[in-house]
Amino acid sequence: MGRRKLPENEKRQLHSLRLDPSVREKIEAVAKESGSSFAATAEAYLKAGLSIMSHPMMPRELLEIFIAIMDEMAEVHALNHNKRWTIDLKTWAACKLIFAKGPFARRNPDNWKTDPVIDALWKEVSEARQSKTETVNLLGKLGISVHAAKQTERFTRRGLFGTNNAMIGVDNRAQERKQIEAIDDPVLRGQCLAIFSLLEQMDEVEDRALKAWFQQVKLYLDREAEGEELYRQWRQEVVRRDMASGNIPAFEDIV
Repeated sequence: MGRRKLPENEKRQLHSLRLDPSVREKIEAVAKESGSSFAATAEAYLKAGLSIMSHPMMPRELLEIFIAIMDEMAEVHALNHNKRWTIDLKTWAACKLIFAKGPFARRNPDNWKTDPVIDALWKEVSEARQSKTETVNLLGKLGISVHAAKQTERFTRRGLFGTNNAMIGVDNRAQERKQIEAIDDPVLRGQCLAIFSLLEQMDEVEDRALKAWFQQVKLYLDREAEGEELYRQWRQEVVRRDMASGNIPAFEDIV
């Protein structure tokens, strides 16, 4: 029985194509490595390129990102003795971070770290902290040791029935003020209390600036969280489809 005669539109056709010498060398190298012919390898590359470039989600910017990702993956492979990510967990874990924090992540279209308003708010936080450090140093010259940061010391209370898991907070500023108020010398005590009052005011300035900063950052974080939830909802729909079709869903989607 002879071969089925193909319609004209399915027949393979011969085309001549001028190639840059460097392109031809790369195709020849891949063909030799894979054991395929030059023509079959070139056609495979053309099909893959058409599939990628004709995809609706493949603008030029994304193609550039993919190339940058592959470049970084090549560096990781070299650093790990050319162990491929498909068979080596260490290489795979490094490559995973390239996708999470590499070229794609760096192309964030709305990054809070570049927002001038947020930068200005953080400058207020930094200035308040610098003023606090200077105030703490001044108290140190007077022999008084206090923290630059307003801290809450935490400890575990022990009783008749063993350790109480409830954590009790202690405001270190209140403890520090008591330390200063206990100074015998009234002149030194007055000086230290006046300086310490400035430190407490700087605490309030820092708190207000930090809250204002975080409120602005939270706008970005909330938007990112919405996008992540959008992805999770889609994956949950994939699970429902798999289960409806009698297929086992991906473990990552279930958990």
